[in-house]
Amino acid sequence: MKQSTLLLLAMLLVASLPSRSQAELVTWGFSGEIDSVLDAENVLDGAVTVGTPFSGRFTFESTTPDGNPSNPRFGEYFGAIFGVSGNVGVLTFSELDGPSGRVLIRDNAPGAGTDRISFIAPTRLLDDSVSFSIGLVESTGTVFSSVAMPTGLLDLSVFDTARFGIELTPDGASFSGVLTDLVVVPEPATMILVMLGTICMMRRVQ
Repeated sequence: MKQSTLLLLAMLLVASLPSRSQAELVTWGFSGEIDSVLDAENVLDGAVTVGTPFSGRFTFESTTPDGNPSNPRFGEYFGAIFGVSGNVGVLTFSELDGPSGRVLIRDNAPGAGTDRISFIAPTRLLDDSVSFSIGLVESTGTVFSSVAMPTGLLDLSVFDTARFGIELTPDGASFSGVLTDLVVVPEPATMILVMLGTICMMRRVQ
């Protein structure tokens, strides 16, 4: 296939994707290990135990307006999260329909409290609506300089705690774990262009 044809194909594929600006969308992949399980009613049937690995991804829209603009130390972004999906051992969780959940950001003055960011969204697991959360906390209040939504990847190493959790309500079961990896997941258009660029380079080498 000629390079001009490949480039035309790339343009058509990118044009067919949603028109939302890629700069507005941030997709993070995450992984870690469960270290706490509460399941008095045996809802999970032993599928999640201490040491169970988890991984997943979620997307948020970085231009979502602050729902609490009068407070410069606390940002609350409603309906910003979508595309939640992943696995905890053999169990799979996935998003409910449409943008949902919220992003909470606390920016305390240095020495006056913790800086933290939380991603909370309704999710589906075991055919039930459950609560998905990721929370990062830094104890000295020096990570954030504002409550603006992040547009790039946050460095896990600067936070004192990084947690993932799912709560099955009203079943009373829940589990949580230590987040050990956080990575940027390229948007589909970027991935397509990278793949086609690689193909073109390979053809030139040949």
